[in-house]
Amino acid sequence: MPMLLEGSIRTSGPAETVLLGLTRVETLTAISPAGFEFRTVEGGVAEFVIRRGFGPITLTLQGKMSVEKADAGYKLEIKAAHLIGGRVLVALDATCGEAEGQGILSWKGELTAQGMAGRLLSERSDRANEILGNLFIRLRDHVEGAAA
Repeated sequence: MPMLLEGSIRTSGPAETVLLGLTRVETLTAISPAGFEFRTVEGGVAEFVIRRGFGPITLTLQGKMSVEKADAGYKLEIKAAHLIGGRVLVALDATCGEAEGQGILSWKGELTAQGMAGRLLSERSDRANEILGNLFIRLRDHVEGAAA
């Protein structure tokens, strides 16, 4: 069953500048949780490896993340898979707006996972939005801090 993901953050500058931080390997490396290794970013597509421990189990997934311009904003897609570990797909629609002199970066979409990854993530489904929100906050803080 897909996990619904939705949230927004305020930015001090243009929200689009913050979102496009996801297209730079140095930014991705700086904001990633432990266990993520970003290898390359080319044409808005980042290749990565995730190594995460869940108790006695270590799950290693290779994947790609893409950020593409869409009609109403951007499409963000993260795909990772392993023959034994299963598959993970995050598909988000992100919009960049402005209110009260601040940028607003909003996202809505879902996370689906199968196999071992699905079983492990389903145990943490209540935290999925919190984790994603914290990732976007780290992205904002890194991009705006680098611009200052």
